Amino acid sequence: MTSVMALALPALGDEQCQPLKIVSSVELKLPKNAAAQVPVSIGGQPLLFRLTTDGSQSAISSAAIDKFALIRRDSSLRTLDAQGDYSNTVANVEDFRIGTARFGKVLLRQMVKDPSPDGPQGWLGNDLLRGYDVDLDFAAAKMNLISRDHCAGEKVVYWSSKTLAKVPMRISENNRIVFKMMLDGHEIEATIESGVGRTTLLRPVADSVFGLTETSPGAKPTGNADRFHYRFGKLSLEGLVITNPDITIVPDATAKMPRHGGSRIIAGLSVHQGAPLKLGMSTLRQLHIYIDYANQTLYFTPAKPELDQAAEPLED
Repeated sequence: MTSVMALALPALGDEQCQPLKIVSSVELKLPKNAAAQVPVSIGGQPLLFRLTTDGSQSAISSAAIDKFALIRRDSSLRTLDAQGDYSNTVANVEDFRIGTARFGKVLLRQMVKDPSPDGPQGWLGNDLLRGYDVDLDFAAAKMNLISRDHCAGEKVVYWSSKTLAKVPMRISENNRIVFKMMLDGHEIEATIESGVGRTTLLRPVADSVFGLTETSPGAKPTGNADRFHYRFGKLSLEGLVITNPDITIVPDATAKMPRHGGSRIIAGLSVHQGAPLKLGMSTLRQLHIYIDYANQTLYFTPAKPELDQAAEPLED
């Protein structure tokens, strides 16, 4: 079993500060061990997207482009999947909204392959999210988009919690959030990725840093020859500790990705790119996270206040 433990912090100060302004609040869909899903709308018509906090560019399915009669055009930027297939098509959207947050005209990339018709028809990435602070309350299945016009610092943590991990982050060249965590005593670059069901670690890092292979004691097969599960001892940052995290070890698909001349390349969601450790929903659902893009800071607390006092067992 996985559990969350935390160290108590002093109460936050009571000095005057501009209150947070919630621009939009939407209910998330959180299937077990699957990507978080967020409601959006195009021209007033509802649509469900995957919430991809590690996605550099937002995207939409070809079927949805046709449904909403959006205008397509070619782009010099290609989205590439793990098989080497790509899309260099983008779609102009005149009226894109997340709840009451109006984005106006946006450009969405066409997905390389369409998802199942009954699944999310696109993904929401950092290109649109970073215009706000993003509050992810997974225990309440809620996402709040908050105005950047507020005081910096711990005051953004408006909910009750005796535990707070305040972590510096950076935005990589390909528009991804990167920060550092400790995994079994080793510092690892990580990202939060609500667009995948399970937390993953790149296989080359698992091998070189932890000496792990599919034949290591404790390694469990996944049904995919390129992947295996391994339960580590402790994943931590600041005063927050996640014990016994079950992490899927995955190959570095970018090493084998073909290169297409004449175009810039970005990887689609099927490709593990960026930081070697991705915190998927198996871990994120245990946390409450506030992303302050402007000040490049992440705030983490346990998802449930009662976890401040005791290490309650939580399922992956």
